[in-house]
Amino acid sequence: MNEKIDKYTILHEFVFNDLIRDIGIGKIKPKYYTDEDKIPSKYTKYIGLLYEFEDRVLIEIKSRKKVLKNKLAGNDKKLIINGNLLHDRNSSFSGFRIKNFQIIKIKQILLEYFRSKIKDIKLNEDILPIRINFLFELKNLDIDIDNLKSFYEKEFLDASQKFYIKKIGLNNVKITNKNGFLLNDNPKNINSIYSSVKISDSNKLTVQICKEHE
Repeated sequence: MNEKIDKYTILHEFVFNDLIRDIGIGKIKPKYYTDEDKIPSKYTKYIGLLYEFEDRVLIEIKSRKKVLKNKLAGNDKKLIINGNLLHDRNSSFSGFRIKNFQIIKIKQILLEYFRSKIKDIKLNEDILPIRINFLFELKNLDIDIDNLKSFYEKEFLDASQKFYIKKIGLNNVKITNKNGFLLNDNPKNINSIYSSVKISDSNKLTVQICKEHE
């Protein structure tokens, strides 16, 4: 693919049609109504008939089951991938405190995702440095572009490298990435990165590997 634009030529294009936007981090824990809560009238008007308190928790008299406060209990808890997670570990948008292992999990999932899909590209050294365009299409645009791109750009660039270090036992082992096309992501290899985002009916990322014109 060599599509010529005014400022650059597109050498290769990756299209990620199933872009990962969230990860599962466990199950939503159940919460139950207590005598300190504001309880909906559909329960309070039947207290003594269908419901009662036991150890200060509202229960059904017949089944002796506790009355759920959060109907989503038991469902997967999802963490939306957002660069804010790197800076605000008690983010209001996530609704719970973020832990280091969850950040590591996001990075590892995205890194493996990109490594599994980066294929069929070889770059000659004489065309370096390159420009990379990250073109996002999202179902929801309620996110700042700098927070959107931080995880994706970093993990794509790491997945593009020909070698990486993996800890095996007590040793750091240099692993060859057979589909890597860059020695590293320093300015000698990449001198320009561009990002854009637009609304779409699906979550998609197009990454263009380009050569800027002199």
